[in-house]
Amino acid sequence: MERNASLYWNKVLQLHREGYAPQRIQSILLNEGLDELILTEAICKLKLQIYKERKSRAVMMVVIGSCILLAGFLATVFLFHNNHDFDVIMYGVTILGMIVMGYGAYEVLNKS
Repeated sequence: MERNASLYWNKVLQLHREGYAPQRIQSILLNEGLDELILTEAICKLKLQIYKERKSRAVMMVVIGSCILLAGFLATVFLFHNNHDFDVIMYGVTILGMIVMGYGAYEVLNKS
């Protein structure tokens, strides 16, 4: 039974690497006559793997956005205390950091 589960998992991974969506993979393999119970388990495992990858990528985007915001804040404080024009750094870097963080937050919260 374990050998069949690993065989199904390998087929599911191969189809996923070829660019098929999990629903399409399930319909393809069901049409081949594979066991529905083991196939459903393999599809659930695939979806979990996809969500973990997306979440780790999204968390990395939030961290990068936070670092950009921190760097912009420090540059703004430094330029302010040295009597230089800091408007471009303050607004430009803040907007860039917020966009990167917002995209990361979208990816974390996106269910599809």
